[in-house]
Amino acid sequence: MTADMEIGGVFKRMLHLASALGGETAPRGRLTRALAARIEQEHRP
Repeated sequence: MTADMEIGGVFKRMLHLASALGGETAPRGRLTRALAARIEQEHRP
């Protein structure tokens, strides 16, 4: 892709955002930790 194509700019922004947010596995890790904390909290006496 070349820089003069609009899709190239969109693609670069998407790559930057994905990198800034921790990559593709980061959201899954955050969700897993949140669910584990909730389950732990529900099972406390």
